[in-house]
Amino acid sequence: MKKRALFALITLLLSSSLFGAYEKTWQTGVEAGYTLSFYNRSGWENGTDYLPGHYFTIGIPVEYRFNDWLSVTTGLSYSGKSYISRRTLENEQTTQTTLDLTSTEHFFEIPLTVRFSLGNDFVRGYLGAGIYAGIRFYESENGSLTLSVFDTVGSSGRGMDMNADNIFHAGLLTELGAGFSFTESGELFISARYQYSFTELDRKYQENRIKRYIDTLSFTLGYTFRMGGDV
Repeated sequence: MKKRALFALITLLLSSSLFGAYEKTWQTGVEAGYTLSFYNRSGWENGTDYLPGHYFTIGIPVEYRFNDWLSVTTGLSYSGKSYISRRTLENEQTTQTTLDLTSTEHFFEIPLTVRFSLGNDFVRGYLGAGIYAGIRFYESENGSLTLSVFDTVGSSGRGMDMNADNIFHAGLLTELGAGFSFTESGELFISARYQYSFTELDRKYQENRIKRYIDTLSFTLGYTFRMGGDV
């Protein structure tokens, strides 16, 4: 309930910012980058280690700039969020059996953040906070089973289970970045963002289930074109 209340409060504040400010200019473009995801679970411990996974993200950002220090950003992005499950067993001959399974969750997401900027006509730094919501449309798994030092068996595959997997995804978003205006028509930017998930990866299909979440740190590089107005 606390997470839902905080999510609703952030949404209300963002909506107030949209209606309370006046439009000066807006810009849109493309961005791409790297994601580092962190898998969290609560419940039964099964002796498996969970490690951060690496993937990528691409998107179309849109930013409304009300003045030189305040703006609201949104857009559409694809994000792959990956994590590694590692389990090591030993038999009576002390031969290790190691299973590494890389799971990747694939999302389409829409962020909504309030961004505060500080700088000049050439460079600005910015700090933003808000929410994001999206749809998980696919899950893939690739693994390797090491039977000994010399033997390795590979495996792959797994789609989504529409009855057990949660499709909707949402949470809080914070960002830190910088923009560089080499010309009057556009801006080159770099951003670091952290997504804190409010929604579980599984549906509420059973009692006393293990709750699974995935949070993500991303680094992106992009370029936006200014369209109308002058900040």
